[in-house]
Amino acid sequence: MKMVRKIVLVGLMLCVLSSCSPINERELRTDDKNSTSIPNSAEEPNSSEVFDFSSYDEFFTALYSKDSSEHKAFLEKLGRNRDRIVFYSFMENILSEKKYIPLPYLADKPMELGSDAYWQRISLFTEELFGLPWIWFYCQPEKETVVVSFGSFSEKIKNDGINDYIELIDLISPGFPQPGNKDSFTEYYDNIKFQSLTLNGALNVSSTVYYHKNGRVYYRFLIGDYIVSVWKYDGGEISEDYWSYFSIKNMDSIDFE
Repeated sequence: MKMVRKIVLVGLMLCVLSSCSPINERELRTDDKNSTSIPNSAEEPNSSEVFDFSSYDEFFTALYSKDSSEHKAFLEKLGRNRDRIVFYSFMENILSEKKYIPLPYLADKPMELGSDAYWQRISLFTEELFGLPWIWFYCQPEKETVVVSFGSFSEKIKNDGINDYIELIDLISPGFPQPGNKDSFTEYYDNIKFQSLTLNGALNVSSTVYYHKNGRVYYRFLIGDYIVSVWKYDGGEISEDYWSYFSIKNMDSIDFE
C-alpha cells in the first residue's frame, strides 16, 4: 500500500498529562456533513483504553482509509468509547479533519519507530496524563528509544491564546508539579526547571523539564492545541544538538492507493 502524504510544518507560525477541573460536556454531533459516523455500542467503556498500531501506515489506514477493514474495526472500538466526552470529541475532530495529527520528525524525516518486536510503535490513549487523550510514538533513532507524545487539550479547555505549558496546567490541573512548587515534590523529582529549546534550528519554545527520580528527564511544552512530552526511555537528558534536528509536522491530507 502506498501512502501519499502532504506534510506541513506545525508551529513555525505559532509562537508558540488526571485533572480535577470540570469538563464542559457538550453534545457530540454526528449529523454534521463533515462528521464521521461512529457506531453506537451498549458495551460500557473501560476506565481507560489503548489503541495500538505497529506502523505509521497501520495507524493512518485505521483512521482514514474508509473502505478498509482496519478502519471499520477502529470505528467499532471507538464506538465503545462514546461516553468518554473529551476523547470522543478529539476523535471526531481528527476523523473529520478539523484537527491535525502531529508527527515527530528528525532531520526532516519521520522519526524511525522502534524495532523491538514486543512493543507497539504507536499508542492512542483514551485518557492519560491530565485526563487528556494522548498519542505516543515509540521512536528509535540511532538505536536509542525516544518517546514523543502529544496530549490534546482544546477539547477540554478553550484555547484562547494559551501558549505556555505552565499557564495551561494551572488551569487544567492546579497544583501539578512545576518549577514554582518543586520543593513539595522532592520525593519524586530531583529537579524541575524551565529550559528554552530551539527546534529544527527555527522554532523557539519554552519547555518545562522534569528530572524524575527514576532517571528519566521529561521535556514538556506546547505546540498549537497539543502538549508535547519527549523523553528517553532509558533515561538521561536530550542534547541541544538533538533538538536542533527535531521538529513536529502536520499530516494534513492522506491518500491511499
